[in-house]
Amino acid sequence: MAKNLYAGIPLGMHMLSGEEIHTPGTALHIVHVGGNSSVCDLYFRHPEEYEAAVDEIAATLSHVPELYRRRTAMAKWACDRVHEAGGMAILAHPCWCPLHYNVTLEFADILFNEKIFDAFELLNGIQTKFNNMHLALWQEQCAKGNGLPVVGSTDSHKHDSHTGVFGRRFTLV
Repeated sequence: MAKNLYAGIPLGMHMLSGEEIHTPGTALHIVHVGGNSSVCDLYFRHPEEYEAAVDEIAATLSHVPELYRRRTAMAKWACDRVHEAGGMAILAHPCWCPLHYNVTLEFADILFNEKIFDAFELLNGIQTKFNNMHLALWQEQCAKGNGLPVVGSTDSHKHDSHTGVFGRRFTLV
């Protein structure tokens, strides 16, 4: 919508399409930036094909603990589809939920070890506490040799003024 609104206007910046992917069956969030098609549409329109492909990937992940094997396969499926669409796959805010993580530290470690992501969302518009947890996680992964380029985002999901969210979520770099 924004790209169409500003088409032909020299902004001095590039606008990229994107989506936040929430594959069915996992709390993992993946940001897809710059691709030419939607990954979310694939699993919504073809759930049987998605499930079969995830099962096939999971069968190749015997080195991943059983508890995390299917979720890792879902992440790999999504990142592979992002790359096929010409986009970048960003591991998004694994420490954002109050009182718990939406991704356990053990699962985050597996995801970094699998090297399926192009970048890590280090900062977003949530809260300083969670950004600090992301920073600590990223530093630990860098020390293990699993460093990824980092990005910051607003994490603003709505564009209308009725939600009160747009304009309140921002990232200062």
